[in-house]
Amino acid sequence: ALDLDGHGGDVRVRTFLPSSDARQAVSEERDVSSGLHLSQAVDGPNRVATWTGAEVPDGARIRHTFRVLPRRVAYVLPEDLAVPAAYPASAAAWLRPEKEIQVDAPEIGATLARIGADAGTVVERLRRIHELTAGLAPRPFKGTTDALTALRLGEASCNGKSRLFVALARAAGIPARLVGGLVLETGSKRTSHQWVEAYVAGHWVPFCPTNRHFAELPERYLTLYVGDETLFRHTADVNFQYRFELRSECEHCGAHSTI
Repeated sequence: ALDLDGHGGDVRVRTFLPSSDARQAVSEERDVSSGLHLSQAVDGPNRVATWTGAEVPDGARIRHTFRVLPRRVAYVLPEDLAVPAAYPASAAAWLRPEKEIQVDAPEIGATLARIGADAGTVVERLRRIHELTAGLAPRPFKGTTDALTALRLGEASCNGKSRLFVALARAAGIPARLVGGLVLETGSKRTSHQWVEAYVAGHWVPFCPTNRHFAELPERYLTLYVGDETLFRHTADVNFQYRFELRSECEHCGAHSTI
């Protein structure tokens, strides 16, 4: 649910909508917007939604609803799997440094060596990286925390822990990427969540250092986007408010969500 106090001029709002995959089935999607037009585009692994309007007045509203049936996933990783010498181009792209994921920083390499994740099998490296990042002290979310800041502080919210996990995994030769979405809980909330996927034996395997999930995700996780993205972008000079409204339709069979 999004509310805008417009200024009588052009307005643009961009966010991500969930896609159906092996872990989540999205259905019964419906959009109700006052004075705004919705367009959608596929950008890599993400479905991008953009609402635009001209001469948008105060009190513009967006209500985008869908039903999702999420599933728990868990992987059994081969203990003897070696780190490959090369990856497919689509996976190798997730080995590179990014602005907030400083893969090639000396501190990242030194940390890998200190925890013993610069050698050994894929599972050994991922387990040590997971233990380090899961062991960081929790920190309330107060904006973006990059990988090095999380490492230096020894504490972070979900986005800092996940960026550090990704930086260490990439430096260890394992493609990894951020995932953003929601932890499905009945009620109204503004808090989203970030976790990680690592490329192992041809599969994108999930990890959540914040909630200590190793190679698994419970059914309450809803993926909205992949990559180090900003959940919402909008015209700067408007009063923009959003919330997620979630309702479980039965104890084990999914949730209804409104953005």
